[in-house]
Parts: sequence; C-alpha cells; structure tokens
Amino acid sequence: MGLNQYEEALTRLVHAHNLALEQHRNFGDDITSVIRLARKKRFEAMDEDRKKEEISLQVYLNNLIMEDAARQKQVILSKLSGINGSLPNVEPTKNVSIDLLSAEDNNFENISPKYQEILSKIDNTAQKYISELNELFCKVGNCIILRILMPHHVLCMQSYIWNVVSQ
Repeated sequence: MGLNQYEEALTRLVHAHNLALEQHRNFGDDITSVIRLARKKRFEAMDEDRKKEEISLQVYLNNLIMEDAARQKQVILSKLSGINGSLPNVEPTKNVSIDLLSAEDNNFENISPKYQEILSKIDNTAQKYISELNELFCKVGNCIILRILMPHHVLCMQSYIWNVVSQ
C-alpha cells in the first residue's frame, strides 16, 4: 500500500483474509482493518483522479466557448474591415447572422452601434454558456458528494436504530 498500488494490495489482503478463515486462525480485526484502509485509499485516489479530469474537462470546454466567441467576433470584424477569405472554414453563429452586416460600414475605428450590439450579443451568449456550464459542473459535483455521503448517513441511522432497539 505504501507504493499506491491499492488493487494489488487489496487482492493480496483479501487472499490472506480468506486463508486465515480457511485455517481457522483468528487475527482479530488486523487484516480486515487493513482491507478497509486499502479500499478507502483506493477510493480516495480514484476520486482525486476523477476530480482532476473533471476540472480539466471544464477548463477545456470553457476555452472552447471563449475561442468560438472570439472566432465569431473576428469574422464580424473581418467583414467590417473588408478582409474576406482570411478565416477559412469559420461558420457564423446561429444567433447572429453575418448577412446583417452591410458592406457600407468599413470604418474600423468607428464601429457602428449595430455592430457593437452584435459583438456584445456574442459576448453575452458566450458568458451565458460559460455560466450554464459551470452551474452544470457544480450540480454534478454536488450529486457526487451526496451519493458519497448518503451511505454514511444511512449507516449512522442503522447504528442508532440498532443501539435503541438493543437497549
């Protein structure tokens, strides 16, 4: 267990426990307590890995949303400046149509209110998507915590009921 090889430690400990039972040897709670400890450590290691993967997924998805918003804004600004073809394979967003942009507004320094509204709409939708994504990850995290804590709560209730009944 000292080398963080919990699977191998568990198989060997369970095997040792089974041999002790077969040979009618009583080691008290020594082997079973080490088995419980190994299972707990294995679960903690797996939970830590899951948390790291979840965080990296959340960061990756947030970056994708931000990059998509930046790409959409870049398409609009390139349409504004009259540079076409500089961004191949970039599709406009569903909410904002590039066709709304007229070829008359080519002045880059003075962006018209229409374009500013479109750019702010892109920013707002990106922020909305990011907040929805973060809320979703928060809900998933809370559900996992509740799922972990619930058995402990149930076990405490059973222990309390057993103590009340036995008295």
